[in-house]
This record gives sequence, C-alpha cells and structure tokens, in this order.
Amino acid sequence: MYTKGDTQCLIAFKAPNYFKAGNAFKVTKNWDRAGMAFVKAAEAHQQVPNAKHEAAQAYLNASHCYKKTDPKLAMKLAQKGVDMYTDEGQVLC
Repeated sequence: MYTKGDTQCLIAFKAPNYFKAGNAFKVTKNWDRAGMAFVKAAEAHQQVPNAKHEAAQAYLNASHCYKKTDPKLAMKLAQKGVDMYTDEGQVLC
C-alpha cells in the first residue's frame, strides 16, 4: 500500500517522463500526441506541491503543439497556463 508521500513521489517521477515524451513527439511532428503528453505532464505537476510553474509551462507547450491541429484547444490550454502564471504572480515576457 502506498502512502501519500509515496504517491506524490510517483507522480513527480511521471511528470518529467511525460514532458520527455512530448518533446519526442514534437521532433517527429506528431502534434496531437505531443500535446496530449504535455497535458498529462501538466496534470501530474498539478498534483505535486510547489510545481505550479512546471504545470503552467507544460500547458503552454501543449498549446504550441495543438495550435497546429486544434486551435480552439490550443487557446484553452494557453489560457490555462497563463492563468496559472498569473495566480503565481509571474509575468510572461
């Protein structure tokens, strides 16, 4: 049986792997799968304390991928990432 700390550790381990998968799919120009991997990375980062910045970045990466195949979803994900940065008090430049 996993404890809460074990579960967070497992989730924290998954997020970078999803991020790597997203980058690999980007190289092969498989935009939908890249976007999906970045969304999963963002969702995993959101479950880890103090990883909001990483989650926001993953949503923005997903947005860049989806803008090639699904512009409406791209806008939704971009807004989600920007909102997360705004909640943290960070400014995008």
